[in-house]
Amino acid sequence: MLDLLKNYTLEEVLIFIVMLSFAIKGFIDFYDWAKKRFRFPIDKEYDKKAKEQEIVKKLISHEEQILSCKECLENINKNMNILIASDKDDIKAWITEKHHYFCYQLGYIDDYNLQCIEARYKHYKEEDGNTFIDGFMTDIRDLPIVSVINKKNKENE
Repeated sequence: MLDLLKNYTLEEVLIFIVMLSFAIKGFIDFYDWAKKRFRFPIDKEYDKKAKEQEIVKKLISHEEQILSCKECLENINKNMNILIASDKDDIKAWITEKHHYFCYQLGYIDDYNLQCIEARYKHYKEEDGNTFIDGFMTDIRDLPIVSVINKKNKENE
């Protein structure tokens, strides 16, 4: 250290220290730049692969959701078919019961019951009901129609 002070002045030593600091800082900056420069293509490729993997995971998740929705829809469709078949059977039995009551017991029908039977028959046909009930409906429509009001008036007299 004494030799250094003998050969160089204090100002020169300080300038040397400052220049050495700048050189070290320049080397560190160069190292960081070079590291980024050479790693950038590698990082870019890594990011691209990571994004692709993320997209694949999302697609798999969406496919699983679609399959789950498809299963739910198939189950709903199956249940709807069962309900429609059950409704057709219920309407068929109801119209058969009404047919027997009005055709075989009363021999006439009132306008309100005819309207109700027609409405249910329309639903039966919309559900692709068979022609079994068509004959019953013809019989019911051929019955004499008695107004409920006229019937009550006759009963009161």
